[in-house]
Amino acid sequence: MALLLDNILLGTVGQNYLGTEVKIHDPDPAVCGEGEIICRGRNIFMGYIWEKEKTDKAFLDKDQLWYRTGDIGRYVYLESTFLF
Repeated sequence: MALLLDNILLGTVGQNYLGTEVKIHDPDPAVCGEGEIICRGRNIFMGYIWEKEKTDKAFLDKDQLWYRTGDIGRYVYLESTFLF
């Protein structure tokens, strides 16, 4: 039985911000689907000023759409809401 507080599963970060897409990059089925949390949206920063190499490392793709958070997470499905 999941422990809920205001429809949020305790031990998770909750829902993603409106207008922001969040995915698990390269989920590992051997570890319950854990992988790096990546996100994109209008509220994600565009990169480091004058530091192209650092910016390239921070984003998964060349178009700088998917930001690599460096955090590991997994999705948990609960009442039509995805939490990680």
